[in-house]
Amino acid sequence: MIEKNKQLIRDYFDEVLKGDNPKPKYLIDKYISDQDYELKSHIEVFEVAFPLYCMHILDMIAEGNKVTVRFQFEGIHVEEFMGIPPSGKKASFEGIIIYQIESNKIINHWMSVDKAELIRQIQPEEAEVLL
Repeated sequence: MIEKNKQLIRDYFDEVLKGDNPKPKYLIDKYISDQDYELKSHIEVFEVAFPLYCMHILDMIAEGNKVTVRFQFEGIHVEEFMGIPPSGKKASFEGIIIYQIESNKIINHWMSVDKAELIRQIQPEEAEVLL
């Protein structure tokens, strides 16, 4: 079960988070249960603000029905995000996400990223002194 769950997450990263845009709904639905609406919504928001973004697995640990991934995000900020107008700047940051899996789908997740670092990378130059 653990290896199957890890493979599911590898496949999810390869098919959904590889930098293709747009991600078809059927592909997202293939990996994410309707139970985890928050993750589906998160993907939609990032696809708008950072089209063609990708995430790379750096480390993966699994136990029971949970898979933890340390990842690298890369994307270019082309639409408004968190109130910040499009900057055209590249954003790159690491994060950790824990996926809970049931019936071969992600049913829940917990994510930790440095939002302040992301904002620092995409904010307008004149705003940098404010942080």
